[in-house]
Amino acid sequence: MIDFICSNCLQQVAADRASYRCNCGGLWQLASAGDTDAIEPFSPGRIQRNNPGLARYAPFLPLPADTLIRLSQQETQTPLLQLTPDLCVKNESALPHGSFKDRGAWAVIAFALQRGATSIVQDSSGNAGLSVAAYAAKAGLPCEIYVPENASPGKIAKIEAAGAAVHIVPGSRDHCAEVLRARLDATDTTANSNHSRPFYASHVYQPLFIQGVKTIVYELFEQRRKMPQHIFLPVGNGTLLLGLIQGLEDLRAAGLLTNFPQLIAVQSANCAPLATAWERKENSPYPISARPTLAEGIAIARPARGRELLALTGKYHISWQQVSEQAIEQAGQDLHRYGLKAEPTAAIAFAAFSEFCNLHGTPPDTLIPLTGNNFEIRS
Repeated sequence: MIDFICSNCLQQVAADRASYRCNCGGLWQLASAGDTDAIEPFSPGRIQRNNPGLARYAPFLPLPADTLIRLSQQETQTPLLQLTPDLCVKNESALPHGSFKDRGAWAVIAFALQRGATSIVQDSSGNAGLSVAAYAAKAGLPCEIYVPENASPGKIAKIEAAGAAVHIVPGSRDHCAEVLRARLDATDTTANSNHSRPFYASHVYQPLFIQGVKTIVYELFEQRRKMPQHIFLPVGNGTLLLGLIQGLEDLRAAGLLTNFPQLIAVQSANCAPLATAWERKENSPYPISARPTLAEGIAIARPARGRELLALTGKYHISWQQVSEQAIEQAGQDLHRYGLKAEPTAAIAFAAFSEFCNLHGTPPDTLIPLTGNNFEIRS
């Protein structure tokens, strides 16, 4: 079993004994993720192509291969679509439950099984909740998902159809997470250490979720044999950004990558605590009063890993953009002309790309992950 290390106080503990966060309140990171004997260095020749779906990357994750194989839902490689000579899309909505969150849910539920969890809880605006509910069902674990009141009815219906109990929480996305964490904290100050208590399969708090997300980089390397020069991506809690960085670091450690792509992280101008902090050269998320945004999936006013994300911004020279609601709506319409169905949270990266082109010219060799489709059910 691997170890976790606290991002705040640097305490190191065995992952199977860890609460969902450190006693000091800090969030866990995977200790020595690239050096532990539990993870093989990435190598195209070691990809287990006979394994189903995402389990072909089992050698590169610190989880039991048999569990990863059991939980696979036959995930296909998500397609690369060349929209223009300089712009390519990786359509993550082709994953079984419509978003890149399937990657992380597959890994974190495998970790829950490894720990001996008997039930799952999670908070989500929709996509992560659906993915966790589906993989929990595959694992045979009862699941509860807490969603904010502004979550789309279509996503709620999908989560319930996957077999999870849904709790709709009045208020914001941040408040929804606080309600669930208060439940866990009230149960015991060492929530999750007793396996009879629910396992918090948080895409923000659980480092194994990020280990699953990094497979997007492995898959991209399989498809292209190189990395793009530029990547535009939406950021709320930062799960995708953290997964990309971990995957890129794995490629670099394997001698397969010399230069990192330029990462352009995108937030809605109505909820941009990290982009604002970057503009002001702050090292903590900027306190904002969030306004409603079409990009509900990244409407996170107080990102729990905010300081970590801003520290990585400096280390990897990440740049940030804010885009308007009008630009998000227009980007969705533009994508529709390409035959792509994207929810606003996914379209926001295309909005940023368009604005970048208008201001600076078209960046060469650009990739945008289409993070999810629109599950809204209309009568």
